[in-house]
Parts: sequence; C-alpha cells; structure tokens
Amino acid sequence: MLRKLWFQLHWFMGITVGVVLIILGVTGGMLTFEREIIRAINSDVLRVEPLDAQRLSPEALLRQAQQALPERQINALSLSSDPRDAATVNVAGDGPQARRGVNHYFNPYTGELIGAELKGQAFFRTLQRLHRWLLMGDVGKQITGAATIMLIILVLSGIYLRWPRSWKALAGWFTFSVRRSGRGFVSSMHGVVGT
Repeated sequence: MLRKLWFQLHWFMGITVGVVLIILGVTGGMLTFEREIIRAINSDVLRVEPLDAQRLSPEALLRQAQQALPERQINALSLSSDPRDAATVNVAGDGPQARRGVNHYFNPYTGELIGAELKGQAFFRTLQRLHRWLLMGDVGKQITGAATIMLIILVLSGIYLRWPRSWKALAGWFTFSVRRSGRGFVSSMHGVVGT
C-alpha cells in the first residue's frame, strides 16, 4: 500500500513539475558554458596581441582608464596572468547595472580602450533570469524554490520505488529490458536513467 502511494506521489509530482525542471536543467546547462561562449564570440574585445614591450603597470593602466572614462568612478581593475587577455576595468554603472557596475576592456600594453558591452551578455542575463525566476520575479522565485523541493522528493521517492526487493535483483538497477515494449520499456528505461 505504501509503495503504491509513493508511486502515485512520484508520478503526480513528475508530471506537475517536470516542465519547470526541464527549463531549469536546460538553462542551467547553458549557463555552465557562459564564460566560454562569451570569450569565443568576443575574442576581438577580450584578446590582444602581446607586444614585445612590458605590460603597463596597474597604476599606469588605471590612469589611462580614468582618462578614457573621466565621468566614471572606477571600482576595480583585473589583470590576467595570460599575456593575451585584455585588462578589465569595472566602473560604477547606472540603473539596473548600478550594483554590478559595467566592465570596460583595455589593451594592457597600450592602455587603449577596446570595448565595453560584450556580444551575448544580454542573452545570458535573460537566460539567468529565466533559470532563477522563470522571468516572473518573486512569483517565479517561489515556483523554482518549490520545484527544487519537489525534485528532492522525486529523487528520494524514485530511489525508494526502484530499490531492489532482493540482492539478486540489484543488477536490474543498471540494465533495462529490451524485450519489453511500449509503456513497460519506457518504465524500465526511466528507472535505469533515473538511477
């Protein structure tokens, strides 16, 4: 009786929250590669040709940045150990970017301003809002929080339902039956993939 109740609960929650979990999984997977994608499509801004000369000192680079952006307050300067990377200068932003500031990219050898807004950043900001709040603000935040709790219950109930009744049946955890067809095959495959 208890197993049947857990099965019904597992099925109902999977159907109910499945779409939200798919959205969270796909967007989370895409956000994992944000840095690599941004670097690949913005190599003209983020990469420089190393010169034979030394890189400018941080103080000299800050002076160049202040001259290029006189109306902005500089928050931070980031220099990479890779000689081909541009220097990043973060300045105080306006409006929605006030909290994080705005990055500007400088050639660390010449102090020349290369660029500011990177291609793809707006897309990834929207993707992050979709991942965290489903683009719905506080309501979306509550939905993703509930979906996370339901995912934990789904995992635990799935393990309980899949738990072998004998040690001989343990091999069944890692294989699915190709002899089954239709719903039985899908159920068998779901159990193995979920495990």
